[in-house]
Order: sequence, then C-alpha cells, then structure tokens
Amino acid sequence: MGGAKRLKRRAKKRLGLFDPLQILPFRGYGTRECLVVSGRLLEREGVIHDADEAAASEDATRASNGRLDNLRASIRRFRSDEIPDARIAVRFGPVRQEAVTDEEGFFRLELPLPEPVEPGWKEVELELLESMAGSEGIRAKAHVFVPPDEAEFGIISDVDDTVILTRATHRLRMIHTVLFNDARSRKPFPGVAAFYRALEQGPDGKGINPIFYVSRSGWNLYDLLDAFFEVQDVPHGPLFLTDISLIEPKSKALGEGQDKLTRIRGLLETYPSLPFVLIGDSGQQDPEVYGTIVREHPGRIRAVYIRDVTGPRRDQEVRAQMEQLRALGVPALAVGDSCEAARHAVDQGLIGRSALSLIEESSRADEAPEKVSDESHEGGSTRIL
Repeated sequence: MGGAKRLKRRAKKRLGLFDPLQILPFRGYGTRECLVVSGRLLEREGVIHDADEAAASEDATRASNGRLDNLRASIRRFRSDEIPDARIAVRFGPVRQEAVTDEEGFFRLELPLPEPVEPGWKEVELELLESMAGSEGIRAKAHVFVPPDEAEFGIISDVDDTVILTRATHRLRMIHTVLFNDARSRKPFPGVAAFYRALEQGPDGKGINPIFYVSRSGWNLYDLLDAFFEVQDVPHGPLFLTDISLIEPKSKALGEGQDKLTRIRGLLETYPSLPFVLIGDSGQQDPEVYGTIVREHPGRIRAVYIRDVTGPRRDQEVRAQMEQLRALGVPALAVGDSCEAARHAVDQGLIGRSALSLIEESSRADEAPEKVSDESHEGGSTRIL
C-alpha cells in the first residue's frame, strides 16, 4: 500500500494535480536539552487542520456547524490524502534538521539543543523543502512544551469519556459523536476545564505543571481535538493519538509503541524526576494500565482518578483495582464528578483549597446550558470527571 501511495504522489506531482498542501504540526514536548517535534503533511481538502486557525475562524466561534457540515468535514478528515517521502526542514533558532514523511505522511524527530532553553512553550519552524504544483512556500509552526524544573508533578489524562463525553463503550453512539459534532458542539464534562487548570497551576496557584493527553482516537481527529481544547478552555498539552490504519502499514515515523501503556512509560522515562497524576475512566482499560504503571514505577504516581462510566459489574472490578493501588500507597479514587475529584485533590495537596469553589462554580455553569443526561453504560449511569 505504501508503494501505491508513492506512485500516486509521483503521478499527481507530474500532472500538477495536488490539492493545496498543509503541514499539520502536532503539539510536542521536550526537555531543556532536546525537543520532540512531529506532524503530518496532507492535502488540505477543505478541512482546517490547525487549532489556532480553527479557533479564529467563523466555524469555531459561531454557535456550531450544522450536522451535515460536521459530517462532511468528518468524511474529509478520514479520506485525507497524505504525502509520503517529502522533506521537511525543522528549525529552532540556529538548530536545523530535516525529516522525511513516511507512507502515512507523518514525520517525527528529536532536536538536540546546543544550549539549554528556558521552560515554556517553544515555537519550532517547519518548511516543506520541495516544490509541488500550487504548494510553494508551505510553512507551519509547531508548539513544543518544556516543563519548568520547579514543576511539582505532571498530569497524564485520557480524552474519550474522561474529558469529552464520547460514549466509547457504545460503538454506534461513539461513531455518532465523532461524525456529527465539531469543536464547539462537543462539550467537556462539567468542571473538567477548571479542574485541569487547577492541577496545571498546582497548590499555590502559580505553577506550570505539564499536562499530556493520551487517547485511542485516530490521528485524523487531531485538528478537531486540539481546536476543542482551544474553544472549550481546557488546558493545552501534547496530544498522543493512535494510527488506526487497518489495511495500510502503521506509521514508521511514530514508532511501534502507540498504545497508552507505552506512551506513559515514555513520558516517565523522559522526565525521570517528575511524579505524575493519572486520570482516566472505567469504560476501557485505564484502571489496568494505570495499575501497571504504579507497579512498574513505585514512588512516581501522586494520585489516580478514574471516572465511573460503567455498570455494577465493571464498578466492582474498578473498586478492587483502586483498593490494590491504595494498598501500594498511591491515593486512588473512582469518582462521580469533577468536584469529587477536586475535593480529594485538595486533601492530597495537588490543588489549592481556593480552587475548589471555582471548580464547583464552573461545574454548575457548565451544567446550566445543557444538562448532561444519564446515559446507560452497561446498565450504569454516565458520571463525570
């Protein structure tokens, strides 16, 4: 399949049939000595593949797109034409390297730095180094986060049914959510944005604790999810998604280990002195994955929060998992809503007590416009974290 894409690329280049190209940069992460930069080269095909552009556009700022508009955009996302074997220049200050896109249009490289950089978000310049019909001068900027040395902890969070209600345990409902909702019509669970901001700021309200999002959603949804964080005021962070190719080979640039467990292990290795808070839901395997991490990395996990979205049978399994983690000395809690998690986080010294009232107020405000209905998940109710 990769060979077919290369033949298609050569034919389109020779005949000048490319749609306008776009470099889609992914939010990256790094240390003061090295930045990890990744992205994808795509034909644009009418979909806005940039969070800043999406947030500034009419589509992101008006009430919401129509359902048919969202469906058409979703179809275009999953029919995207990726550009393999293209050279991308990656520049940060005086440092320059080249990356080559793989069969799925992905690229990734680690950019060693000659001098340590200050913490915070860094802009890395990207440029397509070859001319294709109608696509000269293709550039983009990748944003890479370097945590400060004084960060107290990092946060690793699932996305589906943890930040956003996607009904991942119900296949048809999840597909409906993916196809018919845009960045504005998708809603975070009440209080999530305020709770995550409080975790980001830490107990004194002045910190910059890094947040990382790890999801089983496909990379074709990256622009939609990143725009969602922007318009819903959920703190940005590097977003690790999954190459969901069923027939085509998996991305070589992104590596073999795209599962949640491997991603989390990599983050703990990248930041060996940083403890983490893990947040997920009971719908899939988050309790089991997080339990493995706790056992593999004693002393590294400050707390585990699991949002309860399942029925009694799964609830019993999750309660047993949480009890096992508490027996290992890790505060672990299955919660019903953001406020319950926040109250526990105050007691654990993860957020300031003054943040609790803001989270409670935010939860009430988030619930006011549109009540989140109690959806049945395996006989249980949809609760909130």
